[in-house]
Amino acid sequence: MLPDKTPTEPSKFITTIMLQFHDANMNQIYQEGSIFETTHLLPDFKNVTLTTPVKLSSINDLNISYTDLVGNIYNLFWQKP
Repeated sequence: MLPDKTPTEPSKFITTIMLQFHDANMNQIYQEGSIFETTHLLPDFKNVTLTTPVKLSSINDLNISYTDLVGNIYNLFWQKP
């Protein structure tokens, strides 16, 4: 939301996004997109389709990294309880 309370569309401020899935031993089992390499960019930040199926039971944590229009890097991390 802008300072004047005008709603915004957050996906318009994102420039790159990366999803990483890890198993219980912190081994990366899947990655989609990139925030540093321009060869594997995701074109749509609202609907990300995994190119390879991943079993939910094998996922221990998920890391979502993205950059914004001014180059800030954000990391969101979820871990199985």
